[in-house]
Parts: sequence; structure tokens; C-alpha cells
Amino acid sequence: ILKEKSPDKARDFVVEYVSQLRERKVPLKDLVIWKSITRPIEEYKVNAPHIEAAKILIDKGWTIYPGDKVGYVIISGSGPIYKRAIPYNLASIEDVDIEYYIWKQIVPPVERILKIFGVEIKQALTHRSLRTLLDAY
Repeated sequence: ILKEKSPDKARDFVVEYVSQLRERKVPLKDLVIWKSITRPIEEYKVNAPHIEAAKILIDKGWTIYPGDKVGYVIISGSGPIYKRAIPYNLASIEDVDIEYYIWKQIVPPVERILKIFGVEIKQALTHRSLRTLLDAY
């Protein structure tokens, strides 16, 4: 928006990025979520995605200390998000829950920004998805 001074171009950029994401043409590194470990793993009482990813690393022989950052991705499947978080270095782009990234990571912040300019993103993404689906037939 700042560079092009066009909220519509920003919307089009997001729609195109989501299209690339759905085709799995986005590098896995772009989807990695990084979180810091703030205390020893055994002191965590909440089931958080980064803690579950850290536990997987520990099971594989890694040592995780407070202050370390853990990079993880959310993979496809059912169940709570924390059960679908795995260290990024153990995942491939084919494993990733693309719809989670679109609707939980991309759309909410983009929607908050574009709404200020009166631009709707959900409708653009839904329309584009439907058109792509219809084009397949």
C-alpha cells in the first residue's frame, strides 16, 4: 500500500500470493513460525505449538534452552493446532495445512489493514477460489 499507493494492488498481490500458496509454489521457509522458548520445556503447562515442536526436537536428540527460538509449521490433519505443529526442518511444503495459513495467518492482518481503505479481501479470495475450482472442470 505504501509503495504503490493502491489498496487494490495490495489486495491483488495477496490474492496472487494465496493462489501461489494453494499451488504450493511458495518456499517452506516463508511459512515457518518462529517463537522463543522462555523457560525450561517441562515448566510449560499450556499445550502451545512451539512447545510441541520443541518436544519433537528434544525427542530427536536436540537440546533446547530458554532463549532458543523454535521454527515450526502447521501440517494438515485434524485436531488442535498444537498437535499439528512440527519443526520446519522435518516438514515439506506438501505437509503444510495451506488453508490454516490462508485463513489464520494471512487473512486476519491483511483484512485489518485493507478494511481501513474499504477493500474487502475475503470476498476476493473466495471469488478467486471458486473461479479456480470451476476452471478445473
